[in-house]
Order: sequence, then structure tokens, then C-alpha cells
Amino acid sequence: MARWRAAAIERLPELRKIIASAETVMQLWIEISFEFKKAYGKPNNEDLIRRIYAYSDWCLHAPRLDDPGRDPSTAAWICLIEDIPGIPAAREDMPRWLTIEDISGLK
Repeated sequence: MARWRAAAIERLPELRKIIASAETVMQLWIEISFEFKKAYGKPNNEDLIRRIYAYSDWCLHAPRLDDPGRDPSTAAWICLIEDIPGIPAAREDMPRWLTIEDISGLK
């Protein structure tokens, strides 16, 4: 099993079907981004939000791959981090999860 898939199942076990059906980590992050947006509904699903951020942290620090479509860091960046400003509740909540240093360190 790919490390990205095992890490996702460990952190997001309720998304096991989505994780198992994803052919690439990029495809998985597209699906996770939908769950992330739903988690910021009323009421917020704080536990899922925390665990999605935990998985994004794992992806952002995973060994890099040459293929951007299969690189965990690229997938987390494109499908989660870049989308946060477009989700008002997530944008307001972002300082709890990401610091300026985190963002600047991801150049």
C-alpha cells in the first residue's frame, strides 16, 4: 500500500472508501477538499478539520516525487492550502492551523 494511502486511512478512517478508490494522491486530495468544505458547515466538524490538517501536514513533509500528480506535497498544497482563502470560515480559522512560517516555508 502506498504510504500516502496508509497515512490517509490512519488519520481519516471514515473516508476509507474514498481513500481506497483514489488512483493518485492528487485525486484523493480533490475528494478530501469537498469533505473539508463540508466540515466548515454549521456546526463545524472540528475533529475532521483537525485530522485533515494533520494529513496535510504529513503530505507537506512527505518525500517529494518528480510527478506532481503523484506528489503528496503538491496535492495538499493545490487542493487544500490554496483553496482556504476561498472558504470564508476556513480563512478565518486558518491562523489556528497554519502560521506565517508554515506558509513561507512551503515555497
